[in-house]
Amino acid sequence: MTAKSDAQRRDAGVIGLKSLVAELGDSHPASGAVAASLAPKLVAFFAGKSTDEPDAAVVGDVLDILRAAATSHGRAMASHHAATRDALLAYLRNDGRVAKKRAAQCLAALAASFTDAAAASTVDDVLGELNAGDERALWAWLLGALARSAAAAGLEFSRSIARAAPIVADVCERCVGEEEEPTREACLQALEAFAARCPGECAVHLARVQTLALDLTSYDPNCDDDDEGDDDESDDGVGGENNGDDDDADEDMDDDEYGDEEYSDDEDDSSWKIRRAAVKTVAAACRASPITLESNFEKIASKMLGRLRREREESVKLDVFEALEDIVATCARHGETLEAAARACAPRIVRSCVRSLVDTNAGAKTKTAALRLTRETASHLPGSLETSLPALIPAFGAVLAPNGPSQASIGSALKVEALALAGLAFSSRSDDIPTDPAFVDSLAPHVFAAAGDKYYKVAAEALRACRALVPVVARDARWHAAALAEAAMSRVGATDQDQEVKDAAISCAGAAAATLGDVMGASDLKRCLGLLLDRLKNEITRLAAVKAIGRVAKSELRLDMGDAAASAVEALAGFLRKTNRPLRQASLGALEALVSKHSGSLSDAEVTAAVVEAAALVTDGDLAIAGSALSLAASSVKVSKRFPNARAAVCERTLPAALELVRSPLMQSHALHALTSFFAALVAANLPGSKADDLLERLMDPSGQSGAGGVAGGGSLKAEGEAAAVAGRTAAVCVAAVCAGVNDAKHTSATATALVKQLGDPATLTEKDLPALFCLGELGKAADLSAVAGIEAALLGALDAPGEELKSAASVALGGVATGGRAKFLPIILGHAANESHKHQYSLFLSLREVIRAGGGGDEEDEQ
Repeated sequence: MTAKSDAQRRDAGVIGLKSLVAELGDSHPASGAVAASLAPKLVAFFAGKSTDEPDAAVVGDVLDILRAAATSHGRAMASHHAATRDALLAYLRNDGRVAKKRAAQCLAALAASFTDAAAASTVDDVLGELNAGDERALWAWLLGALARSAAAAGLEFSRSIARAAPIVADVCERCVGEEEEPTREACLQALEAFAARCPGECAVHLARVQTLALDLTSYDPNCDDDDEGDDDESDDGVGGENNGDDDDADEDMDDDEYGDEEYSDDEDDSSWKIRRAAVKTVAAACRASPITLESNFEKIASKMLGRLRREREESVKLDVFEALEDIVATCARHGETLEAAARACAPRIVRSCVRSLVDTNAGAKTKTAALRLTRETASHLPGSLETSLPALIPAFGAVLAPNGPSQASIGSALKVEALALAGLAFSSRSDDIPTDPAFVDSLAPHVFAAAGDKYYKVAAEALRACRALVPVVARDARWHAAALAEAAMSRVGATDQDQEVKDAAISCAGAAAATLGDVMGASDLKRCLGLLLDRLKNEITRLAAVKAIGRVAKSELRLDMGDAAASAVEALAGFLRKTNRPLRQASLGALEALVSKHSGSLSDAEVTAAVVEAAALVTDGDLAIAGSALSLAASSVKVSKRFPNARAAVCERTLPAALELVRSPLMQSHALHALTSFFAALVAANLPGSKADDLLERLMDPSGQSGAGGVAGGGSLKAEGEAAAVAGRTAAVCVAAVCAGVNDAKHTSATATALVKQLGDPATLTEKDLPALFCLGELGKAADLSAVAGIEAALLGALDAPGEELKSAASVALGGVATGGRAKFLPIILGHAANESHKHQYSLFLSLREVIRAGGGGDEEDEQ
């Protein structure tokens, strides 16, 4: 690698060493040996080399290898940290050295693995050089190394940063000449790194850092001061009412020490680097200290907005846009005061963005950044664009109009941002505030036209904007319904499209049909449904098409789907056999909607096939899927007597699976709700073999609960007891649902009486009696069981039962019956609980908690 005369051998050596240190990670057994062997040789090589050209090239390669080694084996190099750091700092101090940037980067990579002592020593060395002030030409390199070290290092280094911040700020303030601009830039970069990586340690200095950087955002020695602003002349057409005062404020904030009127051109001008670093530092300080931002928000906002108007360097302007994004996001996350300030500033932000968008001299990157800032403002501050929508109309027109004056220079990224903003503007509209028809009329045609764009990203974003426009059109601009539907359907039916475009088009078409089907016309609706059914045949578009069909089926418009409903049920039933879980879930949801709302278009055979396929999914392997399958079965039973075979399939296939699911120890609230709805539907249908008494007998059968613990028990008695308790609670909730479906107080009372008799002597209670206790509790929540003979003695006696599970179940049951029969049972609970010597005081307090939770509307299902 060090061969001077053989460049090919040197390159091969460099590549070989870089590959070696990259492939051997820090955890590799040979990592320590590689670091111990390589680090001293590399340090010794570059530390004493001269500056002739061959050696300079090798030194650069050596520093690259050392940086890679520090990155991959930093911890393994701990014994060489001091020597390597000293060599790098000495290299930076030498005026004649080359590749100083690489040396600074190498030191930063090494700092990530510094110990506390090494980090403190490094900071001390750099600060010592800065305080000495003898060689100011080296400050920029030393500060650059410190900034990169702070950005790359971890907790150890950050502890040493707090004392560096004020010194670096002092250095920045002392740099006044143009020849010291590199040092000033390095100071700002260091302060930015301190604020970003060590906000806690630098908290006391952030206000000073923010003020210093804010002042330098307008640094430009090539421009003369001019306190007379000329903003009013350039606000025509983009502002709105009373915008001049705000913009004048923005201008005045920028006319401070470094104004930029009467610009004097200088090809060697690098002041823009200072402004860019200052803007980034302000943003970092705002992110790190919302309190400081709150106290200085108006000044910061005005300064930044004024900078947008006056900045001539595009790279700086882009950073200003990004800084404003950070400020808005910070305001939205930290308290009402900051959010209110940002909302008040939102119209000024939009005006500044619009000014950039309609500026024919602004580049595509600037316009894209302006749109992104507007979109982020609307996203973080919902509703903040309400008053600014009229000002956005010319901006959208300038970007999206197909024959606009600047279309030749507008890139796809800019169109994508404009369409994303349009979609957000539509989707964030409040239902209580009507949309201005002029805004929709001016923007909708451009969005519809963009949906046919050849570039897939533009087309996909336009279709998503169309999707967001659907409810707006339905509410305030129904005359655009046909054009919107056509824009979506033309892309649904097209071939050779990107997947993103296909999904967006299908989603938009489904939303349009579901929301605007009544104004689309029967022919367009039929065409749309036909296209969606056709998309079911393609595996790539199948999931999106299933969701779209489900949306149409669930539509509140009760659309006439005609033959499409039967075709959809047949196809969706087949998808239930697929292993694709999202497809199964979406298919079940769509089938449930089709059966419950479009039963008149379906035959018994079609519904039966769907029920049979869904019954196989009623297992605890996937409770979300099982719940959806039970909802489909319940709908099949409810809708009509026209489906006798489907009803029979529910009793023969779904009911046994549901009873098995009741015994699962994995029950969750969604599946439990589906179970109770399913049993209530069966009771209401009064089908043979699934009448109320039959269901109660099968649900309360103690033998059916015996295997519950084995599912999750793994031989553990405690786990078996917990599983049995979960199964008992599930069965109890279902029993209560069956009794509620009967809607007969005498039937409920008779059921409770049977349960009390089943409990018998409290001394003989076992875990098989858990379901009976839980059932009494659930029945008591729904009905007053005060008249049931022996219930009080049975439940109080059950508190003496052996085993914590039985005692807990008795407490829950007593609280449940006290919920429905407070007049009788609540005084009993309170009387016993008030007796501090009562041996069941804790259990009684649990009962009281159950009463309070039920009375406060608590969700008992969360306790499952």
